[in-house]
Amino acid sequence: MKNPIPAFITHLKNQGKRPGTWRLYGKILMRLQEHKNTWGPVTGRTTAQIEDFLSSIGGTGKWRKVNTIAVKNFYRWLHERGAIPNDPTAEIGTPKVPEREYLPPTEAEVARIRAAAGPRIAALLFHLEHTGLRISEALGTRREDVLLDRVENGKLRPALLVEGKGGNRIHLPLLNAQHVEWLRRRLRHMEPGDRLFRFTYSTAWYGIHHAAVRAGVQRVVYDDENRNQYHISPHSLRRFFAKRLVDRGVPINTVQYLMRHRSVETTAKYARASEGDAWRQMEAVNG
Repeated sequence: MKNPIPAFITHLKNQGKRPGTWRLYGKILMRLQEHKNTWGPVTGRTTAQIEDFLSSIGGTGKWRKVNTIAVKNFYRWLHERGAIPNDPTAEIGTPKVPEREYLPPTEAEVARIRAAAGPRIAALLFHLEHTGLRISEALGTRREDVLLDRVENGKLRPALLVEGKGGNRIHLPLLNAQHVEWLRRRLRHMEPGDRLFRFTYSTAWYGIHHAAVRAGVQRVVYDDENRNQYHISPHSLRRFFAKRLVDRGVPINTVQYLMRHRSVETTAKYARASEGDAWRQMEAVNG
């Protein structure tokens, strides 16, 4: 195969992988190709050479795991296509990274973070807490994706058209009347094609993180070297959304649908801080 890396990236795109995924895979594989390039093309790398590349990353944490998964997927694909006789990564294990679980912020804490944020970040926080969107989904939402006058079975059912992981598009119900009215006012000043939020992932991440610091809202997590860090991020609002629904008695399988999780176990992990309610509901759903 003449250009295996671009061909693999095309394969990922055809599978419906999100741009962030195939761009990251592309960067990792280009680094693999450039690592001691006197060893020749990536299609000829041995297990030892690939392990040498992975060792050069250092550590056993999340970044090492992501690189390992990308490389293993690449060589598995090459082998399945018949481009190489054997998969040199078959015996390379994927590092196990402990889950970094932490309590989602409470409603009072979310209100404090919003009050400490600037107007743009406060608007994003309000949107995230009422939708449970991933930050990439929220920042990718355009005017035409907000369907406030959608009718289903003769009833008004406002929804967001959301493209989640794997390229699946669903209508996400908008359940809060105050949030729907806020969206209606926001849309009045937007043109078709306009994004609901016009800033980058970094702006969103740091904006929410620094607002939480100013509000005095902290959660301790640990990095790859087991050092404690204080961490509130956009994903904290996704956890908050799931926990609030479970705390209000929404069945776990309904929360799973709204979160768009493939597994109900994942949803239960997001909401497990709810004094066991999520786990009890999951057991009931699973019989």
